[in-house]
Amino acid sequence: MSSHHFVKEGQEPALLIMDALGLPLIEPLLEWAPQVMVFENALDQVLDWGIKIDVVIAKPDSGEILARKLESQAPVKFLSDNAGEDVDLALYFLISTRQKAVSIVTANADALFDKLDTFLPQLGITLLTDTVKWSGIASGSYKKWLPAASRLLVHGYAMPELPDGLKRSDGAYEVLRDGFVTMAPGTPFWVGEVIGN
Repeated sequence: MSSHHFVKEGQEPALLIMDALGLPLIEPLLEWAPQVMVFENALDQVLDWGIKIDVVIAKPDSGEILARKLESQAPVKFLSDNAGEDVDLALYFLISTRQKAVSIVTANADALFDKLDTFLPQLGITLLTDTVKWSGIASGSYKKWLPAASRLLVHGYAMPELPDGLKRSDGAYEVLRDGFVTMAPGTPFWVGEVIGN
């Protein structure tokens, strides 16, 4: 028995590659052929991976050189402003194209939290580093089933008391038993699931 899945354009999260952290991290995100956006600094590595690039975020003076480099990828959109490679520019573009969600691959999530908080009401945002998958919780309420020994990080919410089923462990929170973990501060915050060592 087979199943057929139809995914409408813009329904799957876009993929924004700020830093080329490795194809194994990115491959699962390519399953539904998302719109792929790449910062100029990561472009050569992403081209080596052989994936189709839809949008490049670059410095204003790079357009002509990049257009030649990306001829085989055409059509490719180029976004640039005086700030050069700016995550704001990429996210405003996604909002203008009615995109609902984005997965951002970055080496430094900490540098992005405050900037991304303003976009959470309009976009579902996931940040991926080589060790943590961060989810922006716009609703202020998080509930997810997690297996025992899962490790969580939290940004933007100082838990006054530990939720049932969690314990503090080496700067993170460890899930004590299989089951739902719930946090509900009522304001947007970030939850990170540790995915690597």
